[in-house]
Amino acid sequence: MSEPIKGRAHTPEQKRAIVERLYTLWLTCPALRLGQLLECAHAGTLLYYIEDEDLLALLEDATKEQVG
Repeated sequence: MSEPIKGRAHTPEQKRAIVERLYTLWLTCPALRLGQLLECAHAGTLLYYIEDEDLLALLEDATKEQVG
């Protein structure tokens, strides 16, 4: 079996935690649609290639800019 990839949600619990963080971030920018929120975060990289934790970090930075 291969090593788990760092930053990727593997278990159901990890996936739930990612979705809950995404939901919390989305609530900080209620005027944005989900696609807009994701578009703000990816910084030109295809979303397909961004690991879960890295995407959340980008989203956290993007929402700070939107709110603050």
